[in-house]
Amino acid sequence: MFSSWIIPRPFRLLPSAALLLTLVACMREGVEPKRVLPEATQSGLNTAGAKVDGQVWLPATVMFAGSATHVAYQRINGRHELRISLRRVTDTEADPLQQTSIGFYVPDISAPGTVVFNQSVDPYIMVNQRAFAKLMYSKPTPDQEFVTNSAMHGQLTVTRLDTVARIVAGTFDFQAQQRGTTATTSVTEGRFDLRY
Repeated sequence: MFSSWIIPRPFRLLPSAALLLTLVACMREGVEPKRVLPEATQSGLNTAGAKVDGQVWLPATVMFAGSATHVAYQRINGRHELRISLRRVTDTEADPLQQTSIGFYVPDISAPGTVVFNQSVDPYIMVNQRAFAKLMYSKPTPDQEFVTNSAMHGQLTVTRLDTVARIVAGTFDFQAQQRGTTATTSVTEGRFDLRY
């Protein structure tokens, strides 16, 4: 009469296993896995990363925050402008790089090569602009923007610029100074492999 209520032997441990998995998931909630820089590749994997003041920085976003990576490569007034934006937007309050972005502007590049950032610029004036790199902390407010200048240098090395496959890849590093202050930051071991 009650034989239909007997649970077959292989399924007897399922409730215990489900409970154990739930407990482990709850214990690990809020613990971020160790961040590791991606390999420097050139195949359009949409990966990027760097070290910001020695800490591994990877682009990431949360739901509804938009894309973590963006590339614009376009011909404007006879020049080939390249803009790269890498964003990190997480909801982990303990993450010191929680709302940060790394950006590059190159006014004219049409083949792989190295662009040096060594001139003072205003990143908001785009007429006759020179190449620059910047790092921005959006939290805490107000924004803290660090930009390359004549004293804080860097470089972006484009190893692949493929207009047919629409891939741009390379490496970067730079030192930058906070606008309006003497505070500085260091971005090293940077790499990107992006589609546009």
